Amino acid sequence: MNKDVIVFQHVYPNSPCRTWIDLTQPRTLQWCKNHGMEYELIVKKVPTYNPMLGHWESVYWLLKYMQEYPFVIYLDADCIVADLDADPCQAFVKGKIGAVWHNLSYHDPDWSHFNVGALYASSTPETIQFVTDWLARYPGVPDFPWWENGEFNKLGTERDIIHKLDNAWNAGHVSPAEHKIIWGLHGIPDRQESIRKAVAELEGITV
Repeated sequence: MNKDVIVFQHVYPNSPCRTWIDLTQPRTLQWCKNHGMEYELIVKKVPTYNPMLGHWESVYWLLKYMQEYPFVIYLDADCIVADLDADPCQAFVKGKIGAVWHNLSYHDPDWSHFNVGALYASSTPETIQFVTDWLARYPGVPDFPWWENGEFNKLGTERDIIHKLDNAWNAGHVSPAEHKIIWGLHGIPDRQESIRKAVAELEGITV
C-alpha cells in the first residue's frame, strides 16, 4: 500500500514555520523512506484563503491529494516524527479521517476537540465529499476551536467521519502518550527552540 500514501506539509512563504520544517523534515523524510511513502512540502500562498483566518490552505491541499492518493497524511510544521519505524497503515480506517482528541475538559467552557494538526485520511467518496464541504465552510468563526479546526469538529461530528486515534499519533502536552509516534508541539511558547530540543532528544544529541 505504501506508494498509495502521501505525507504532506504546508507553510507560507517567509513564515517562521519554515524554519521549524528545516528542523523536522529530515526525520519526516526518513519515515517516508522507511515505509515507501511519497512526501510533499508546499511553500506557497493560495490567494483565496486569508492566513489570518486559520490554516485553510492545509484543507485545500488535503482535498487535492485525496483526489490523487488512497491515503493522505497531513502534518503541521510543528509535528516531529518520533518513531521512524511506526507503520502508517495503523492510523488509517477506511472511510474515516483519523485525528487525536485533545482533552481540555478542565477549561470552563470545555475546550476539548479533535486537533487537525495531524490528520490521517482514507480517500473514499464519503471522505472526499466531507473535505469538500469542510473547505466550503471557510472561514468559520474565531470562537474556540477556531476557524478550520472548529468546522472540522462540527461537520465531522455531524457525519460521523472522524476516527479517534490513539494519542501516539499526535502526542503533546494536552494529548500525552507514553510512546510517541508523531510528537505535536502545538500551541507551546518558543516553538523554534522547543522543536530543536525535541529533535535533539530523539536523535540522542546533547544540547
